[in-house]
Amino acid sequence: MASLTGSTMALIPGTRFGPYEILSALGAGGMGEVYRAHDPRLERQVALKLLQDQFSEDPGRVARFRHESRTLASLHHPNIGAIYGLEAAGGVMALVLELVDGPTLEARLSEKRLTVEEALQIGRQIASALQAAHEQGIVHRDVKPANIVLERTGRSSDDLRVKVLDFGIAKIVSNEADQRSAATTLSGTQIGQIIGTPAYMSPEQARGEVIDKRADIWAFGCVLFEMLTGRRPFAGDSATDTLARILEGEPDWSTLPPDTAPSIRLLLDRCLRKDLRKRLPELGEALIAIDERTRPLPGYGTTRSDQPSAYAPGHWRAHRAVYAALVCLVVITLVFLYVRSRSVPAAVVEFTVRPVEGSRFTGTSPEFAISPDGRQLAFAASSQGAATLWIRSLGTSSLQSLPGTEGARSPFWSPDSQSLGFFAGGQLKTVQVSGGSPIVLCEAPGGVAAHSGSWNRNDVILFGPVGGTLRQVPARSTGASATPATSLQQRDIAHRWPSFLPDGEHFLYLAQGGEADELRIGTLASGHVASLGPSDSHGVSAAGKLFFVRGGNLMTQPFDFDRRRLTGVPALVAAHVAVDPPWGRGMFSVAEAGTIAYSQTARVPSELTWFDRTGRILGTGGEVGFFFNVDLSPDERSVAVSRMTHQAGARANFDIWVFDLMQGGARRLTDDPAWEFDPAWSPDGKRIAFNSNRPDPLRSPFGLFMRAANGGGQDVELLTPDTTAQTPDWSPDGRSLIFGRSDVGRNSMDLWTMPVDPPGQPEVFLQTSHDERSGTFSPNGKWIAYYSSESGRNEVYVRPFPRAEGVIPVSRGGGWMPRWRRDGRELFFVALDGTLMAASFDATKGLTMNAPQPLFKLGVSGVEHQRQYVPTGDGQRFLMPRERADRVEITVLLNSPATISR
Repeated sequence: MASLTGSTMALIPGTRFGPYEILSALGAGGMGEVYRAHDPRLERQVALKLLQDQFSEDPGRVARFRHESRTLASLHHPNIGAIYGLEAAGGVMALVLELVDGPTLEARLSEKRLTVEEALQIGRQIASALQAAHEQGIVHRDVKPANIVLERTGRSSDDLRVKVLDFGIAKIVSNEADQRSAATTLSGTQIGQIIGTPAYMSPEQARGEVIDKRADIWAFGCVLFEMLTGRRPFAGDSATDTLARILEGEPDWSTLPPDTAPSIRLLLDRCLRKDLRKRLPELGEALIAIDERTRPLPGYGTTRSDQPSAYAPGHWRAHRAVYAALVCLVVITLVFLYVRSRSVPAAVVEFTVRPVEGSRFTGTSPEFAISPDGRQLAFAASSQGAATLWIRSLGTSSLQSLPGTEGARSPFWSPDSQSLGFFAGGQLKTVQVSGGSPIVLCEAPGGVAAHSGSWNRNDVILFGPVGGTLRQVPARSTGASATPATSLQQRDIAHRWPSFLPDGEHFLYLAQGGEADELRIGTLASGHVASLGPSDSHGVSAAGKLFFVRGGNLMTQPFDFDRRRLTGVPALVAAHVAVDPPWGRGMFSVAEAGTIAYSQTARVPSELTWFDRTGRILGTGGEVGFFFNVDLSPDERSVAVSRMTHQAGARANFDIWVFDLMQGGARRLTDDPAWEFDPAWSPDGKRIAFNSNRPDPLRSPFGLFMRAANGGGQDVELLTPDTTAQTPDWSPDGRSLIFGRSDVGRNSMDLWTMPVDPPGQPEVFLQTSHDERSGTFSPNGKWIAYYSSESGRNEVYVRPFPRAEGVIPVSRGGGWMPRWRRDGRELFFVALDGTLMAASFDATKGLTMNAPQPLFKLGVSGVEHQRQYVPTGDGQRFLMPRERADRVEITVLLNSPATISR
């Protein structure tokens, strides 16, 4: 017979765990796997509950497991599953539990509805078990039908014994300090685990507040109601909807069976009262109500049929005038209170928003913002590659496109909800939602996919670029220069996602570059900075609370604006809310007026796809994934691409991969924990140059590296990562590289060249006060194509090489991502609206150019410095990552309890 040695993921029949022989698997509990086993010493069957392998070395979880055993061992009651011992084998721990044979109450309720008597018989035993636990200071905190087993003790259908299981998350509560440890807690700004099942959570549990035995009483009421009616008292279509009903709704009392005794109706009402002070204080009272449900109330006769009853028809007729008057008085009082109330909660409304038919959200993740008044949703969407801003009125289903916002990304609202700020063509712009042309405020270089902005009531806009500090600029002046609003600390690499606090002077932002992203508070008036601790995402303030994503859930927590610190404990707003891994942007937006928008999608996967010159899809090459920056090998048999290969919380990892376009398959060229982007093949196809933020991906800028294309050998460092380098491109002879470079202290990107074979020192090719990016050699090596922001927007230019004297403007109306055809007779680039353009050249007499001609909508507008497409040598086909048509939507919550001040 096999024995257990070391940690194991699963046990099979015949395996021994200590002295116990495994018979079969029973399922999974909250802490780990559960097995049926034979105890040879006492010749009985038991249940073994194992601690999950991945947690076996976690001291905190092991302590919880030991505590579970001590908690259960202190409970001795016929309706509570017993514990026999605690066993350890091969580094794995297990509880030895009483084996309870029988279906769960959840399974029983799914088969058929219980009679009233069956429900009360089961309910009495549940109440008895919980009352016994409460008398020992133990709170279960997860009472639900799945944790209740019905054990048959005889042949009669009435011979049922209830066993309440899984007290593993209970806490021994004896004083106020212990009580707080039993609740959801906050350490710094890190959110503790909210324990429970949404449908059976008490209001205080759903809000993450301190809980006691009254949470169990609420859950008991939910279970009893479900047994009597066949439905949950606060059922919703989603977890968010369920929690909203718990916090604001009432059960449908009309669904109770007509023969439900008045004492049971009163019991349910008292169990399910949201006000803790008015909720049933002890489940002992539930036992009394169930036992005496057939006993007449004192003063209204006996059980004999000839005695008068308060509910007899004659008695009712005699007092109907009094009852009618009382009913009228109650109605009038309720109406009066309703009219006087200033804060009657409106019903929670949840719906989804998607772009118009034939379009999609722009970018690899949806970009959206709720207006401060909560009435409109702005988002960026593209149709055939043309990206524009759209407005959805939340009072109707109408969608409105804003003309003049081609190429727009990352919208944010003015405080009066009348204007939008956005980024396009390397610039920060504003536009009125009522109409009119956009206004250019200032240059905003860098990839706009990671830009962000916030607008205060003093008409100051804060915005964050791809890297570096936050900047500020007046919202009503054009051509102004943005000035720094923050300073990088020791390990910072970027400040992102600013959000003004109500005073308009202080603001939240996310600092990236340390061991974990950090949420901070800055101020316009001074350089003072306060930390709110580690965070998975950026933060937004609204309705006196802070909103943020933690562990994939949108959370809220009370926030003291005067002292600028968090108070109280966090509460769940919505589950499965996404975070964009590289940038730490939570996919949510909150309005002060009580409107919340969120998305469960942070990254839309793409597929390497071939297009012809008309935009017709010719086929695909490679796998589905998250791809950036492509380059074809000279023989066009392979493609190198940067691929996001790993996500962990708000972090991501990017590596260079090579896909075989002929035979299929892929191999990973780099496996460094840092990020690798911008692959470029050497003309002989033997080497690939790329950039990487080694050695420390959390704080290093990007240097240049090179590796053999077949994966052999080691990476060769070309440019030390004490600067930021990007988009390298080889000279036709394979001896030099041109690349973009931004040195420390400069806010602009310049073009540099560097000898590679033999190695040499980098030299400036073109350096101005503006951005010059994506330099690329012409096939004859005599010209450099690039794009620059010198005109106030990004435009494509060509200059002679090696001396950058004279310039030929190429694009007209905006452009970026230039790439040459192999014979040098065409230069391709992407226009402002996402159209792939082709400019023809004649090099027989110097270099002359014909007017660029549109080919098709590429669908990657706004991704400025990245090489999101590559042409074949003859210029007849184009390979690019094409986002799949996966379902992406934004969920909107109106009147969410999370934004209502309490």
